[in-house]
Amino acid sequence: MACSGPFAAPLRSHLHHDATPRRRIERTIPVSLTRPRDRSSADFLQLRGEILELLHFAGSGA
Repeated sequence: MACSGPFAAPLRSHLHHDATPRRRIERTIPVSLTRPRDRSSADFLQLRGEILELLHFAGSGA
């Protein structure tokens, strides 16, 4: 089954971000978290925040 969207691949070892209309990979983020992923761990939350900021989904904190 094919998945799409920014969070469609939770088991991948890396994520690719394309931000241009031509679908050029802008950045590759390595994911070195052990499996199964602990979604409450500091490392997971730090990586999640980095991804959300890259996708402009991060809150302003204000």
